Amino acid sequence: MTTTTITKIQRNVDKIIASLSSSYDFFQYQMVPWLCESLWERFAPIEIQNEINNQKDIETALELFFQQNSPPKELLLKHPALYKHIEHKKSFYLENLENKLFLTEHELFNEFKRLEIPIQKGLNFDVRDCMKEKKCYEVEIASSIVGELNI
Repeated sequence: MTTTTITKIQRNVDKIIASLSSSYDFFQYQMVPWLCESLWERFAPIEIQNEINNQKDIETALELFFQQNSPPKELLLKHPALYKHIEHKKSFYLENLENKLFLTEHELFNEFKRLEIPIQKGLNFDVRDCMKEKKCYEVEIASSIVGELNI
């Protein structure tokens, strides 16, 4: 690997780490405080908080989120800070990083095949492998509660 390639990879990794580091406290929050404390005020950028004040604002913000690739103009006018935040986070998608040094899943498996590296297609990843038992239990309980809300 050339020094230039390593430098580009390092810049991409540093960019991702910087983005995740700014949200570290948010990611590490335990489920009970998550459900009980005012995390909206603590973690949501103030510009986004100012755009979302009632149930209708929540609905239009969700609509913008789900239509972010081709949002209606009225949603862009209603939630410019949210849209700017979403667009900024898209810069961290692997396909948007400098010179696409990372492969898509399809490209990665094709490269394994080309190099005759035996690998089973499909990534068997279980998020529970990344959590302690207590955290896993909290997530399962919270997911059940949210699933019953009928929002």
